Amino acid sequence: MEDYVLKVNEDGSKIMLRDTQELILKILLDFDAICKKHDIEYSLGYGTALGAHRHKGFIPWDDDVDVMMDYENYDKLLIALSEEITDESSYYYHCFENDTRYNVTIPALKFRMKGTYIKEQNYLLRNKCDGDGLFIDIFIISHVSTKKWVQQSKIAYSIFLMGLLVFIENIGINPVALKRHYVNRARRYNDKNQKANSPYAAIAITWPYEGIKDRRIQFTDYFPPVDGVFEGHVLPVPGNQHEFLVANYGEHYEELPPERARKPKHIDDIKL
Repeated sequence: MEDYVLKVNEDGSKIMLRDTQELILKILLDFDAICKKHDIEYSLGYGTALGAHRHKGFIPWDDDVDVMMDYENYDKLLIALSEEITDESSYYYHCFENDTRYNVTIPALKFRMKGTYIKEQNYLLRNKCDGDGLFIDIFIISHVSTKKWVQQSKIAYSIFLMGLLVFIENIGINPVALKRHYVNRARRYNDKNQKANSPYAAIAITWPYEGIKDRRIQFTDYFPPVDGVFEGHVLPVPGNQHEFLVANYGEHYEELPPERARKPKHIDDIKL
């Protein structure tokens, strides 16, 4: 299997993608242990779920890990992390709930490892929170409307707000009130549809980076998760992997992309 050079250090040593994957796997396993201890339900998500299905581990050129959970379990996670993550622990975390400098248009929480450094390829907003440790991303899955046009209009407004947030932050102002509106409207949207017993779910409308594509599937296609295999470890994957992967990657998700597309895409700089 081909390995990829992520960085050549000044002394000529190299940081390889596989080295990074092994460290991210440790982060994931330690995160999983916290979730098990506190009865938090989550699943591997997106490229990580695709890797679990197609490769039984990392996609060979992938350089990050995604997990996902609903709002109820996200709230439990915030409580668990406030208890588990101390000054003596090997980890810290960034989210809007613990730092209003956080970029609310990206995944809801980043679970980071101390003693490491990563600079993401992010052309809109750099990390303004303290610390740039290697991380896994935690996404929120929301109950959403049964009506396609409602879901698309909610995402369209998020895209508008994202542009406004980026502009204000890039002129040196932290728009805390607008950020709070951004995250709270997403939670209210979830709560309304959950109360109405909508069977549909999708990534929370705080995520505006895929346009207004309709990726709604049944909530039961996400949760409860089932056991999957990832790098030799049993970890939770979406309850209906096929429906989840079709919704996000199309009917031909088992096919490899063109060779030119098989390369790491998230890391700009790294120190391990």
